[in-house]
Amino acid sequence: MRVKKVLFGCVFILFIVGVCEVASFVGLAFFLKTNDVRERTGVLMQFAQRYPMVALGPSYNAPAITKRVRAVLHPYLGFVREPVFPGTVGGIGNESMQAYGFTDAGDNLVRTPAQDEVVIGIFGGSFAEFLSYDTKSMQIVADAVTSIPRYKGKKPVFSVAAMAGYKQPQQLMAYNYLLSLGAHFDVIITLDGFNEITLGLTENVPKNISSVYPRGWRQFSITSDPATQTLSYELADKRSLFSALMQSRPVRWSMIGRLFWIMVDASYERRIIVGEMHPYKKETSIKPYAMSGPVEVDTSVEAIQRLNADVWSRSTLQMSNLAKANGGESFHFLQPNQYVPNSKPIGNEEADIALKPEFIPYAKSVPTGYPLLQKAGEDLRKSGVHFEDLTYVFQSHPEPLYKDPCCHVSGAGYVIVANQIAEAVQSILQP
Repeated sequence: MRVKKVLFGCVFILFIVGVCEVASFVGLAFFLKTNDVRERTGVLMQFAQRYPMVALGPSYNAPAITKRVRAVLHPYLGFVREPVFPGTVGGIGNESMQAYGFTDAGDNLVRTPAQDEVVIGIFGGSFAEFLSYDTKSMQIVADAVTSIPRYKGKKPVFSVAAMAGYKQPQQLMAYNYLLSLGAHFDVIITLDGFNEITLGLTENVPKNISSVYPRGWRQFSITSDPATQTLSYELADKRSLFSALMQSRPVRWSMIGRLFWIMVDASYERRIIVGEMHPYKKETSIKPYAMSGPVEVDTSVEAIQRLNADVWSRSTLQMSNLAKANGGESFHFLQPNQYVPNSKPIGNEEADIALKPEFIPYAKSVPTGYPLLQKAGEDLRKSGVHFEDLTYVFQSHPEPLYKDPCCHVSGAGYVIVANQIAEAVQSILQP
């Protein structure tokens, strides 16, 4: 009799758990507006773990920074990453950071080069930054530059000022800033375009912040005081750890666990992203100017993308003019992206990783925004700017290259990009 009671109790508990699992699935499907709950929550968990300062709603509003590498407010550049120095509060940062807040994959940014060196500057957002991490790609670029007669026999030195989340005019400002500090560049390579046409539209405008302001400006304006910033990053660490825990076995198999994660993560997000501790936490149309900047009157997709394409074009032209004025050469490349129609043959394997248009807000901005950049690029070339459109660089490559649903590629993809950069540099600078 006792055995029967125990068995009945176990079956009843399993029945209740099963009902709760089904109810959790239905609730998640309704909340997330998708039947593919497991994939959707999996993507969200991964984003929350990797980018704990980023909102998971339809518009992201903080820099894409990982758990132990935090971005800090910068008076000229919007934001940079915080280096580690003796006495840094909390020791938060990354030991590879340079003194100027860039994850410089090469040598020091500000220094006087030796006579036998040629300095190659890399500017742009995360696509350019990740390119600089790929040793093979950098060697291809270095070989191309040092094959030019004026640089033949010189040692290639890379100065990387690319930063995840940067969009023009941040690259222009970074170039200006470093020049004013005494940096020297012989060749400038800027690889961008995606951030300019997507981030302002999808992240800033919904928060009533100027689309040309840096990414995550609302968060920086909220957490500009040290005490609030420290709290914000402590919460980000906890959010990242919690998301990692909820992806471990056996928790990740449970719909109850996924629903619990949604509820707890939403609480973290409100406290970190929305700024629950701050008096301007409510989403109102009236904000301090330091937070909003000169908000655009016409916030239609067409108007915002046109504005940001124009800013990108003018910034590119100024970087070219600055390089010439300082005895250097500037090369500008429009980065590829998987959401540009017919830009790459994508099979099922790659599509499962790279194409998430229903989950990634940027995807809708690319098809309408890239034509504006391409047209602006043609005009820049006519104005004497060394511009190359790499939108279709993968058009003859059916093999999987994109490694996430945003914009980044594998090492093989960066090698293809580097070869195109090398070809452009050689074709223009060879006598």
